[in-house]
Amino acid sequence: MKIVDQYQQLGIIKAGERLFTPSDALNFLRKIEQKGQSILGVDLWCYMGEQLVEDPSSLDLSDINDPHESITISKRFITYSLPQGTTFVSFVLDEEN
Repeated sequence: MKIVDQYQQLGIIKAGERLFTPSDALNFLRKIEQKGQSILGVDLWCYMGEQLVEDPSSLDLSDINDPHESITISKRFITYSLPQGTTFVSFVLDEEN
């Protein structure tokens, strides 16, 4: 079972991704950190009118090879750098770790 599957009750599914509120995303990152899994990217989602769309201000971490560093950067980004209007966050996970 993938870690993200354990969070089925949280967030919503959009474009095949599980979208978390920022606070739930931080909780999810703590679980990922315990497993030593890397984050390859953080995608942001916001409403334009009544439609939920992906924000192009996503965070690409695919060049980071250290799982701990990718988690730390992701946490900082979600805590301090989310663009105004961000409603949900989703992750691109390194499924091999």
